Amino acid sequence: MNELISRDKFNFANSEDTAVSTFYLIDRLQTLPEEHQVMALSSLFLLICKRYNVSPNWALEHVDRVMKDHEDNRYWARQWTAIEEYLEKELP
Repeated sequence: MNELISRDKFNFANSEDTAVSTFYLIDRLQTLPEEHQVMALSSLFLLICKRYNVSPNWALEHVDRVMKDHEDNRYWARQWTAIEEYLEKELP
């Protein structure tokens, strides 16, 4: 794959910036109806992957591994828990 964003950038993405960005997206999405949230985020994800020539499957698998690998890391565990709690409380 000839990515415009290197895999190293994915592997070493700043965890705090990633969490803050995730909260930002959730905050913007929460004003939309549920079905629009899923469709809008999915569409954006595919378009961004296409724009940067990143396989959507690879990106999802990578993020899934990162989230699982960081379950023992207290910082990431707190971040994912906070994001999940925010989703539960803030989304319709």
